[in-house]
Amino acid sequence: MPASQIPVKEVETGDVLQNGRGYLGPGGYQLVVRGEAGVLRLTSSPKTVFMPCVNVTMESILLAFGGKNVVGVLMTGMGDDGADAMVKIRTAGGITIAEDESTAVVFGMPKEAIERGGAEIVVPSDKVAEAIIKAVRRMR
Repeated sequence: MPASQIPVKEVETGDVLQNGRGYLGPGGYQLVVRGEAGVLRLTSSPKTVFMPCVNVTMESILLAFGGKNVVGVLMTGMGDDGADAMVKIRTAGGITIAEDESTAVVFGMPKEAIERGGAEIVVPSDKVAEAIIKAVRRMR
């Protein structure tokens, strides 16, 4: 059985966001979204400790679509990558979801988002999909 009910692909520059698909940024590159058309681009800058960097990707999505059209989700991970972007998304009117400590393998990233006020909704990993669906419905 596949790990996802939607097809997921590793991004290539020029891919365009499509409903019902998942996208993974390859290691060693920043994954950014450009324009309302949702064109995906891989770039070598900015140089950050982690590439792809969640903050870079999320901030490009916020710029492309505006806060009220963004649901930010941050799950298990070490450090604080994504925490600043979650705050920006929430401040801009987006909906933000962080994984609860009870299911996080490494609680660093979601913990930082929660502590900085960047997580509006905190749920265990098995409730994240449901929270995303509710958030999207709320945005309509």
